[in-house]
Formats: sequence, structure tokens, C-alpha cells
Amino acid sequence: GWPAVFAIWVVYLQRFIERYADKKLERTRDLFETALGAAPEAFPGLTALYIMYAKMEEEHGLVRHAMSILERASRSVAPKDRADIYRY
Repeated sequence: GWPAVFAIWVVYLQRFIERYADKKLERTRDLFETALGAAPEAFPGLTALYIMYAKMEEEHGLVRHAMSILERASRSVAPKDRADIYRY
């Protein structure tokens, strides 16, 4: 099920970022988009995944991409989780 898959995605993405983010930025973006596309709507971990993606963009990519990701997250996550997006 997705809760187990979510944990695997998080570990995989963290390790990929540590190793390749500066060298393989487009691949990193593709992996995040795949993970977000596979996640069920209103999944509790979706907020963490979006914040992780925005942080990666902020540190290794473009700030405007990070802002775009956060904007998308504010429309995609459950209403109760939106405050976490705005706080980031």
C-alpha cells in the first residue's frame, strides 16, 4: 500500500538528492513528479513530499521552481495541512 511506498520514496529521494542533486537536477525533478503523481489524493505525507521537493529546488535548482511547487502544494494537499505549506 501507499504508506509503505511513501517511506520507500522518501528514503530513495533523500539519498538521490545527497548523491546527485547538483549533477542530475532534471532526473531529481522527474523522480519527485513521479512520486507526487503516484500518491493518493489527501495522503497525509503529501505535504512532506511537497516541502522536500521545494527545499531541493531552493538549494539546488531555481527559487521560482520552489515557489511554483509550494503554490501547487497549497492547492493539492488537504485543507488541514495547508498551514504547513504556508509556514515553509
